[in-house]
Amino acid sequence: MTYDFRPVILAQLGDPPPPTRAAREAVYDQVRAEFAGILSAHDGSLERAAHALALEQTIDAIEAELHVGESWQSYDQSSPPRAQPPATTERATTPGRGKMLAAAVAVVAILLAGAWYVFSQREQPAPQRPAATRTAIDPQKDLEPAATDKARSFQEAFRTGDAGAVALLLNSGFRPTRVELRGALLQVRYTPQLKAATEPLATEIRDITCSFTTLSEVRKPLTRSSLFDAEDAFSIMKQVGQDQWRAMCASEAGKWREALAKMEQQNAQYNKPDAEKKSQTEACVRRFSTKEATDRWDQAHCLACPESHSNCEAYCPQAPKAADAEEARFFSFNRSDMSMATTTTQSAGKSRAELYCNLQYMTRPTDFDLANLQRFRDLVSLLK
Repeated sequence: MTYDFRPVILAQLGDPPPPTRAAREAVYDQVRAEFAGILSAHDGSLERAAHALALEQTIDAIEAELHVGESWQSYDQSSPPRAQPPATTERATTPGRGKMLAAAVAVVAILLAGAWYVFSQREQPAPQRPAATRTAIDPQKDLEPAATDKARSFQEAFRTGDAGAVALLLNSGFRPTRVELRGALLQVRYTPQLKAATEPLATEIRDITCSFTTLSEVRKPLTRSSLFDAEDAFSIMKQVGQDQWRAMCASEAGKWREALAKMEQQNAQYNKPDAEKKSQTEACVRRFSTKEATDRWDQAHCLACPESHSNCEAYCPQAPKAADAEEARFFSFNRSDMSMATTTTQSAGKSRAELYCNLQYMTRPTDFDLANLQRFRDLVSLLK
């Protein structure tokens, strides 16, 4: 049974979708890249091909609906009326030739009507839809609306570069949340005037500007398998400027270099020959499918620990310490990850060790992984 790609594609397209095929194709490419990493975990090439075919067929079906203006999911426009069957002609009173002549006339009429409909549809331009507000690769796609009037005023003043209004709000005691401040930094050039006006927020701004996301903060191991995400830092660096970013983040250079080294190591794993990766996977499965390894994982993830937590020491006093880095990664594979891996890759019946080891060693890089790695390289090069 193939995966249902339609809800994912519709969510990525947005409502309304982009008006041009080229813009929508960028969204489709992103979806293909995200699922490429997921589908690579399947054992059989035929199964992967079936999923890939289902994805392309879903895209073709959506494009067909857009072309003829059909409704889909959140759209409230009605579907085009179905063609009514031709009215039943009265039975000819003359047998034989009369029946044949009536049938021939009816067939010709239907063919002419069908031809007229097809050519008239071709001549009509496709209905134009307003441009979607979300792009395929947009660092602002996760921005949340401000929660209060003052927060909205702060973001608007920041966006328009009104340093006086920003300073007035901060002097009145207003402090934006991290989410609101992040949204402001992503939308405007960080000018010297804004820098002076936001001096009370200098520590928070530096923390947002010089930090990156790790999987311990955002767990998306199947759709975003990178160790770290530099998307925000890279986007804010372009708003702040290279020199300013280098000056603000120089003290964090060691952290960035360490993260880049881990990503380069992961990328090297991605690029190993398939035979070597398969051998590593088999060795991993042999190690973590034993009863001892299973018992240790169960102790590390006792029932008191929420299923989405990877570090359960606070909930499980008897949790064992990981023997090495490999077992620590195995312990971080929590119940939620296991459920997601089973559902998304349709691997029912596989053990925890098989699910973990396949994701750890057989996953292939997505376009996001490669772009994110390049962002890390570019940012680290500024800190030299």
